[in-house]
Amino acid sequence: MFEVFEKLTQKIKEYDNILIMSHKNADLDGLTSSILLCQIARKFKKKSNVFLTEKNSNVKKVEELFDNSLLTNDFNGYDYDNTLLVILDTNSFVYVEEPKALSIYKHVVVIDHHVKGDDYIKNVEMTYVNSNLSSIIELMTFYIKHINYKIDQNLATLMLAGLEIDTNSFNFKTTPDTYKAAGILVELGASLILKQSILRESREDILKRNEMLKNSYVYRDIVSICVLNEGIYEASELAQVADELLHFKNIELSFCLGFVDKDTIKISIRSIGNYNAQELAAKLGGGGTLMSAAGTLKGTLVEAEEKIRKTVGEII
Repeated sequence: MFEVFEKLTQKIKEYDNILIMSHKNADLDGLTSSILLCQIARKFKKKSNVFLTEKNSNVKKVEELFDNSLLTNDFNGYDYDNTLLVILDTNSFVYVEEPKALSIYKHVVVIDHHVKGDDYIKNVEMTYVNSNLSSIIELMTFYIKHINYKIDQNLATLMLAGLEIDTNSFNFKTTPDTYKAAGILVELGASLILKQSILRESREDILKRNEMLKNSYVYRDIVSICVLNEGIYEASELAQVADELLHFKNIELSFCLGFVDKDTIKISIRSIGNYNAQELAAKLGGGGTLMSAAGTLKGTLVEAEEKIRKTVGEII
């Protein structure tokens, strides 16, 4: 990783402006990593912001603990020729927070931990995609250790919470380096009490998810599929249900699908590792990693469910 860290630092130093963005429906992995990189860029006396177009529950959690002056929804004031656009936690031009930014800014860096799909971002100055990483938080934790950058307790705690979410409480995509990263964050002051507060859900949310789980069924003995109703859901809600489904006995693959807007069906996919979630997602309009992936489809829920069953049937 040493060469990656050195190259990233050099890129930050090279430009006056550093604009950072992650993927749509921001999660704590992409969001906290973006905030950290923004702080580092400002340490180097650069103008820097994290670009967001909308605020979900994760953004609200961050705003409770941070000055939201780090966040912006406006490109104005950025010199297009002297701005480095850094994309974190996605390598897809489809899923990036604001795809049009890729046509505006010509100096681009992509750092991700998901497998490259056909829609990966091309013509970049630097790219680092490592699907063996549990999260971008893992990489960024080792980066701050490399440059000896100190973060405050709130950011360390948010990053630890994000690491826990991306690994499903260290059950998936976890290596010795993942635990080392968690240890570093605790050493930097991450509060386990505050982390639990961040991860804690309301009674209403838990009961809502339990109702969602009632819509699930077992397919081909080892696959659990949950089709939500015609409502609109956050992508994070689908991901949580997919995680829960994988806890059922004998289940090796799980799918949760529902509308994230009136035209788009999101599919969250989880695997214990015997089947490749990323390969399945690639056939369902998406991508991801071995154990965690997502797809996007248009049409009806019935059509999407049938496509999932057909895709599963090709491997089981």
